[in-house]
Amino acid sequence: MKMHRALFGLAALSVVLAAVGPALAQTTSATTTSASTTQQFVLSSVVIPVSGTIVGKGNDESVAISGNVVVLCTMVNDPTFSQPSSMRQVLDFSAVTGRGVKSGALYSVPDINIKIRPLQKSDSVQITFPLFLASSGMMTARTGMASFNLSYNAGQGKVTGGTATIGSNTF
Repeated sequence: MKMHRALFGLAALSVVLAAVGPALAQTTSATTTSASTTQQFVLSSVVIPVSGTIVGKGNDESVAISGNVVVLCTMVNDPTFSQPSSMRQVLDFSAVTGRGVKSGALYSVPDINIKIRPLQKSDSVQITFPLFLASSGMMTARTGMASFNLSYNAGQGKVTGGTATIGSNTF
């Protein structure tokens, strides 16, 4: 009986997808075409070295953080609605790790943070990020805070540099 229910569910799903699939494909291609004609994109990136210490609270060990954060920026112009240009910032922490100050244990920092900010000559951004013992997994996660000062060539819509500091989460 359970086998028949599962097969019936798959058959019903197949019928629905067969009926709706072509309509979704047409909608998607139309949206993509119109988006590419109304918006202009400028891509740029910078690698920012980071280092600092997350101070342990209670029984938590202090963790020394180091590595490189890749900041990928996309300037978006919107001529259709005459809005000011904005900057989509993707901050990728995948090349950042931590070490326990006393134990030397490895900590992972698996964060990708996305912000949309107005395009200016400079921007200050504070974000929190997770860190956890690599051997224990996400259930041991704590947070740290990173403060970025980014500079842009506003005329070209490109990120030109930046600095960062790492510390304990103050939020």
